[in-house]
Formats: sequence, C-alpha cells, structure tokens
Amino acid sequence: MFDFIKKELVEARLFRNPHDLDGLAGYDIANLIFASFLLLEIMRHDDDLQALTYVNRTMQFKDFDHMRSGTTDLANMIAVLSNQNEYEEHLHPTWGLTSPQLQITAFLRSWISADESRIRQFLLKLGEDLHIFNSDLSSARRTVSKWKSASHSEKHSAWGNINRLLNRHAVQLDLYKMVHSFSY
Repeated sequence: MFDFIKKELVEARLFRNPHDLDGLAGYDIANLIFASFLLLEIMRHDDDLQALTYVNRTMQFKDFDHMRSGTTDLANMIAVLSNQNEYEEHLHPTWGLTSPQLQITAFLRSWISADESRIRQFLLKLGEDLHIFNSDLSSARRTVSKWKSASHSEKHSAWGNINRLLNRHAVQLDLYKMVHSFSY
C-alpha cells in the first residue's frame, strides 16, 4: 500500500553517499536537520500517516552511526553530524557541534503521541543543541510549534523561511519533496 512512498523516498534522497556532502559544513547539516524536524511537524498536521511512515523509516536501523543507502536523509544527516571526523574528506567539519542522538531517538519513538508543549520543548532544545542562530529558522520554529493555531499568514511566513534555506542547500531533500506539495 505504501510502496509509492518508499519509491519516492529513494528517488528524492539528497544524501545517499559521502560525496553528496561535498561543499557543506557541519553547521549546514545542523540547519538542515533542524529544518527537517520543522518539516516533519508540518507534515504531521497535513498528512500524519505519511509523516509516521517517514519517522518509522528514519528509525528503521535504531542508531545513527553512519550513512546508509536505505534510510532517510534525516537519519543520514544525524549520523554525519555525529561523526563528522569520518566524513572530513567531503564535509567541512564544525568541531564541537554534534547531533543529540539520544534526545532525537527518544522524541521520534514517542513522536506520534507528543502534544504541542512537548513539541515546543523539543524544538527549542534541539535548536540550542544544534546551535541554530538562523533567525529565519527560529521564527519558523515558533510558528511550527503552534501550527494548529497559527494564522495562514504565519504559516506562509514560516514556510517561506524554511523554503529559502532548503532552496539554497537542499532542494532534493526527501522530506522537502514530500512536504512541498503542501505549500503555504
């Protein structure tokens, strides 16, 4: 039934192997991870079944120790940021920056039942841990954290902020391709 989603994920993926990291820095990956979680929250409200399928595929291997060809871009970005030294040949490392794997794993395991307060807390802490200083992403986080009650203009603004970042660095990101159809 969901074979089309699996096919879409494989075809749309941005990070299939280390060569796909060429020219990126650790902080670029951190921004993309953060933007991916924002997209995941948007998708939760527009197509929760597709979002759950994506989360399950991200958690499929239960750890983020290296890039895998059979997982999502989000899982690969988490692995790369946590193991920057392994990808130094392709990535400009940002030393001292790593992805909080345990918190991410715990959040994704209980993601489907998370309430607005828990989502807000997770996104705020994730932004701190990933050193997100991008004002556009911070603004988008505030809106995505209260997506149900946000006005159309707030949603449009948040989507525009995320869209600009991804158009610059990750137009082929699998989650972006999936959520792009919900354009605001």
